[in-house]
Amino acid sequence: MLIEYSPFLEMVASLHVLQDPEHHLGRLNWARETEALFSPALKRQLVELGQISNDWLNLYDLHDLGDFQESSVEEGIEKLLAVEERQFVYCLLGQNMSLEHVDLWLQGKEVDKEQWRKERPLLLKPATWRRQFAEVLLTYYQEHFSKELRRIEPWLISSVHTFQERLRKEPLAVMASIHPRFVLGEEEILFYKAETWRFLYQDMARIIIRPSTFIAPHLLMGTYESTVSVGYAVTVPGAERYDAVPGDLLDIMNAMSDESRMKILRQVFYHPYCTQQLAEMYNLSEATVSKHLKMLSQAGLVYSQRKGNYVFYYGDRNRIQLIPVDLNQFFDQPLLDQLK
Repeated sequence: MLIEYSPFLEMVASLHVLQDPEHHLGRLNWARETEALFSPALKRQLVELGQISNDWLNLYDLHDLGDFQESSVEEGIEKLLAVEERQFVYCLLGQNMSLEHVDLWLQGKEVDKEQWRKERPLLLKPATWRRQFAEVLLTYYQEHFSKELRRIEPWLISSVHTFQERLRKEPLAVMASIHPRFVLGEEEILFYKAETWRFLYQDMARIIIRPSTFIAPHLLMGTYESTVSVGYAVTVPGAERYDAVPGDLLDIMNAMSDESRMKILRQVFYHPYCTQQLAEMYNLSEATVSKHLKMLSQAGLVYSQRKGNYVFYYGDRNRIQLIPVDLNQFFDQPLLDQLK
């Protein structure tokens, strides 16, 4: 087991916070002040690239699989530019497409074309996207993040030494302090996320702890080959604390607080329906169903597609399945504060 500080990943974590600041209350003030300084072009580029890369988190996989081992952000960006196209695409897609299929796309063979319709620009021109990522990251670092990194880096480096010292003296206690939903069992480690991830000690070559001032309250984990990595939240002295509820979580809870909306959401989770069908199914007026669907849509739980004269509604499975994660992160915050 070892703890490694990565300046490149700290920048990536900061970009993840900027994608959704309200879920990182300890960094909310920083995010608002930083975003206010962005040019419209940079803001647009950061949002676009964040959407492609799972709110920037897939760059963690790229960093680990590419074995960056950088000593500076600039070196990390150079390592990104040197990553093979197949590895770049594989990681940016969250390892959801096999390397064999990535290779076929890079050879001009568009397999499962409809399934990867949204990702087609990346698959057709990976070198262009890789260069764009590097250019935007460098601009963000030079114009905005370098100042913050100079401020927080001493605390991050100090956290590495403190963690190593505590690991020698009280290994079980220090591992328990990483995150409330990171648990060491007798034969395995467990990550309690949207689903429970289990890793047997006998199958692991090493565990890497990655300190960050931006990741709380997330439980970040990564796997590659026989290595498991886990994020470790570091608190910067003097950081503001907000006792608030993320706005999108409130929207979701309000949207789900009505019996009819819950039934409609459950129905469109499995199959698309139009307003008329739902109205007849639940003995409601079409106007009432439309209001329910509008609220569910505004909360990000459903989306619509027009087919001829009818608009069909679908449950957003990915967003719905993340609700337990959002709730866990909200309830984790007091425990994380106690651990620090």
